[in-house]
Amino acid sequence: PPCALPTRCRGGRRKMEEIEHLDQEIRKACKQIEKEMDEVSKPKSKLSRRQKEDKVSELLANAARAKDSYSSFRVELREILKEKGMVSYTEWEKKGHEHHRKIYKIQQELESLQKQIQNAPKDAGDRDAKDINTWEAKEIIEEGKKVQNESAKALSRSQKLMEESETIAKDTNLALKNHTEQMKATNADITEVSEDLRRANQVLRQISRRIARYKDFVIRALQRMLSTLCLISLVAFFNGYP
Repeated sequence: PPCALPTRCRGGRRKMEEIEHLDQEIRKACKQIEKEMDEVSKPKSKLSRRQKEDKVSELLANAARAKDSYSSFRVELREILKEKGMVSYTEWEKKGHEHHRKIYKIQQELESLQKQIQNAPKDAGDRDAKDINTWEAKEIIEEGKKVQNESAKALSRSQKLMEESETIAKDTNLALKNHTEQMKATNADITEVSEDLRRANQVLRQISRRIARYKDFVIRALQRMLSTLCLISLVAFFNGYP
């Protein structure tokens, strides 16, 4: 019979569509997880230990998402009870219990598989040269010795460089000291030359003053000589005049 409340009927159909979608999503996710889990757990699997560990971690994350979808399924199931009644609720509740058991079983199997992979002995192909977590104890010890030897060599090189630096510093200090002594000697020579120049200037000034005095004396002497010659000439001229 036609529903007296069309809005309620449409709401009920939407709830049914949502819970059907969640049901299919959970079934598909569980099926895919089981398929990939079988591939990882095969005795002749071509996956390395590290790849198996990564794959199991990924599948556990997928199982967690499936569990979240189941939580949403339970929420929609309560709405089904309100909208569709007890008959539909019982049918979907049964499917919900199946999903819960399936997801729980998958999580348990994945955790068991994860422990099995972690406890399995490591093969040569499972070791990663960059990941120390994949090494055996002997390999870790050998690598530690190798690192220790390299560190000792590096320390020796550093010590040698320090000794060379100290030698260079001493030579540089000695060169600077010698240069300083040379500068002091040069300054002393410059001071001595300056003093000689000062004394030479004094001598030149004294000579200049003496030359000036001698010049006046010579001029006066010449004047006297000229005067005397003039007088003699005049006397001789007048004495010889008839």
